[in-house]
Amino acid sequence: MKKHMIIDSHQDISFNTLHVTGKDFFMENQFDASQIFSEKQLNQVDYVRLAGSGVKIVYGVTFPYSFDGKDIHSDPEFAQQETIRQLDFYHGLAEKSDGKIKIITSKQDLDFVFTTDGVLGIVLLLEDALGIAADLSNLEQLYKKGLRIIGPVWNRDNHFGGGTLSANGLLPAGEHLLKKMESLGIALDTAHMNETMFYDCLRLFNGVVINSHTCAHMLNPHVRNLKDDQFALLAEKDAVIGVAFVPEFLNPVGTDASVRDIVAHIEHVISLCGIDHVALGSDFDGMSWPKFVPDAGHAGEYHNLIALLEEKHTDDEMIQLTHGNWQKLLYRIFRD
Repeated sequence: MKKHMIIDSHQDISFNTLHVTGKDFFMENQFDASQIFSEKQLNQVDYVRLAGSGVKIVYGVTFPYSFDGKDIHSDPEFAQQETIRQLDFYHGLAEKSDGKIKIITSKQDLDFVFTTDGVLGIVLLLEDALGIAADLSNLEQLYKKGLRIIGPVWNRDNHFGGGTLSANGLLPAGEHLLKKMESLGIALDTAHMNETMFYDCLRLFNGVVINSHTCAHMLNPHVRNLKDDQFALLAEKDAVIGVAFVPEFLNPVGTDASVRDIVAHIEHVISLCGIDHVALGSDFDGMSWPKFVPDAGHAGEYHNLIALLEEKHTDDEMIQLTHGNWQKLLYRIFRD
């Protein structure tokens, strides 16, 4: 099996490290290791496993919530502080990495990562804009810290619009957010939007669009999965879609999810959008113990998925799926 370069569009490294495991990102951590909680915690990503699998870039997620061991909590004031804290966490990783990690904020950074062996690039993505002030007064500060992709909502509504678990659409503050994102060159992540919010945003937003982590509603009618017409609209917008490795998204009986389910969702999205619009968006470190797909449960196991995809796709198609589609999209975000 050929070793492929990989770009993964959704990994919750900062939240997992700061609030769940306390792991050392530069060490190969035991899969069930936890320095905070006595029970096993999901620990899917570190530099050693990413590098060993050929991962070149991850979209490092900032998720502005706290965790008490059972539930997550936030409010706008806390989220503003936590957004900064988690963005600073990624910059701290780069500073401590002895050149192994590069936060990508420009085309030059992107070029450097792709041409330099041993360097892991991180693109900063915000999942839930609760920490962006309604008047957008702190958005440029976040941009200066390297934030280049924003998912305006998570499961819950906020002052910009409706999340997964509601039917509410885009609010006036959300319209202003989209316009400012366009002017700054920040891409829009449509993950976690309900249908009303999804169509509202895609009607108004003219910048770069992605969906960082989702699966196909046609194969499994989970609330987080997209319907076929949504995939079609994303393709029209020249978006790239990261297919997630989340058991509940993949299979109606989450505990039965397998690597073959990931392949099935990838193939379904390809059938709707064409191969130019499909890629990987694992959601590693964003799941919860013991919810993971056997043989695709952490960053050391991409090869099991790739082996199955190679049975269906040419070498050129594999390049697109593993990294090429995300690579082209990133050059649209980082144009200068």
